Amino acid sequence: MKKFNDRILFVLLTVLFSLVILFALSFLKNTGIKKINSRQSALLNPKYNITGFTLSSPDNRILRAKNIDGIWGAELYDGNESLYFLMDTSFVNNFILFCQKVSDFNVISESGVSKKELNAYYLDDKNSVCLSFFDDNGNTVSKIHFGALNQTMDKIFFRTEKNFTVYSMDSKIEAYLDTDSSTWCDKNMIPECLYKNKADTDVILSGKKISSLRFSKIVSRNRVDFAMASGIPYRITDGSGTTYIYHFSAATVDGEDCYVYNFLVKPSILFTPAQKDFISKLNGLYCISEWTFKLLDSTSE
Repeated sequence: MKKFNDRILFVLLTVLFSLVILFALSFLKNTGIKKINSRQSALLNPKYNITGFTLSSPDNRILRAKNIDGIWGAELYDGNESLYFLMDTSFVNNFILFCQKVSDFNVISESGVSKKELNAYYLDDKNSVCLSFFDDNGNTVSKIHFGALNQTMDKIFFRTEKNFTVYSMDSKIEAYLDTDSSTWCDKNMIPECLYKNKADTDVILSGKKISSLRFSKIVSRNRVDFAMASGIPYRITDGSGTTYIYHFSAATVDGEDCYVYNFLVKPSILFTPAQKDFISKLNGLYCISEWTFKLLDSTSE
C-alpha cells in the first residue's frame, strides 16, 4: 500500500513539475524580448555608375561632390558662401564602396512611423543628415536620412526617402557623414589628381619635394586673420607643364598661429575643359605649420 501511495505521489509531482515548466515557458514567450527583424542589403545599388553625391547637415551646410572627367571636386556651401576644393579620391572611392557593400540592417519599425517618432530618432528633415547619390545622367538613385546614434549598441538609425520605415546599421558610416572640408579634401600640397607626372619627377620648391608635403586643413577666407598684408609668392612647374603658384602669409586661424597659402593652378593641356573650369574655382586657404613653412622657405639645396 505504501509503495502504491509513493507511486501516486511520484506521478502527481511529475505532473506538477511539468505544468510549472510549461507555465514558465509560456511566460517567457509572452514577456520576452521581441525578436529583432533583420535583413541584408546595401545603401547603394552597385549597378549604378556614381558621378556625384550630396551631403546636407542639420546646420544647413551642403557638400556637393562631383566626378569631373575622373577628378573629384566639391563645393561646400555654409549658407553664406561656397568653398571649392579638390577631394581625396581614395577616400571618396572607399565611401562609395562602403555604401555598395551588403550590410546587416535591423528593422526598428516595419510600417511608417509618425512625425513625432521620426523626431525621436532625429530622422525628420530638420535634424537628419541627408545623403543623395547621382548617376551619370544626373538622376537621384539613392536618398537616405541618417539620424541618432545608439552608442551602447554602436548603431545609427536611418530611413530612405521613399518610405518612413526606420532601420539601424553599424555606425561606421558616421565617418563619412561629416560635411567639414577637412574630412574630404586632398591634403597634399600638390593634389594627386593634378600631379599627372608623379612617376617621372618630383616637384622641387627650395630644394624640398613639395609633392610629398601636406597641409593640415582648408578654410574659407573669413576664418583667417592675416598677420601680413602681402604673401611670399612661389612658382613651380611639374613635368606635365602644369604651373602651381603659392602665396604664403603668416596668419591666425581659429585662434591658432600658422601659415596659410592660396593656391593658383594653371593646368596643362592634359586637362579637359570641364576640369580646367573647376580648377579655376578653387578658392580656399590652406593651413600649414610654422615648421613646414620654414622648411619650404629654406634656401639650402
